[in-house]
Amino acid sequence: MFVKGDRADRAQAVSLRREAAVAPHLPAAAPRLLWQLEAGGWLLTGWEAAAARHADYGAPHNLFLTRRAMQRVQDVLVPPEATVLSAVEQWGPYADEGAGELFDGPVLLHTVWAPGDVLLAGRQVHVVDWAWPTRGAGWIALYLSALRLMEAGHTAASAVEWALKVPSWRDGDATAIRAFGAAVARERQRIATRAAVRGSCMRPSRPPSYASTWRFTLERRDAGGSAIGTCQ
Repeated sequence: MFVKGDRADRAQAVSLRREAAVAPHLPAAAPRLLWQLEAGGWLLTGWEAAAARHADYGAPHNLFLTRRAMQRVQDVLVPPEATVLSAVEQWGPYADEGAGELFDGPVLLHTVWAPGDVLLAGRQVHVVDWAWPTRGAGWIALYLSALRLMEAGHTAASAVEWALKVPSWRDGDATAIRAFGAAVARERQRIATRAAVRGSCMRPSRPPSYASTWRFTLERRDAGGSAIGTCQ
């Protein structure tokens, strides 16, 4: 069993409650929530444990397994009774006027896809830490995970080729993807600015999200191999 917990009055407890609320709707690749307890000022959640290791995004076979799991996870749609933040709400405020609606969709998205969120046990993949579940277009998860690949040292072109093997990305609308790239760039720039103002000691392992975001958006290729744009 894997237990997660925090003080019930701390900000992190919000994400624990959010993850527990969406637990009944998570895909088979996610661990099951076994119990939830709030007592003595603490919030605790108990999950199925996985005897597995973190994915290595530098290893081709790990990337193959991750992509296969991602494709299966995208078969899960948000049920009507679930209260989940939408991609329009999450990134719409950072998008050009009216463009946020392009992010809408029915898929239950894991929006982090850090290597630590993907646990491998042989050929079995466990997708953990659903603290930021979001309803939106399926290609959004591919976009965010491809940025993770670039943080791991992959080029934008190789990240694109990796993503193209998943139908939701291959068939995604280029205008929507460009708009999402702009929104993510603005969001991350704002986060970086706030951290600098606060003098935060938390630093990303690799800088520059928004620069990578633009590289990825502009170098993205469609199924026919033609470039959507070029870096200037």
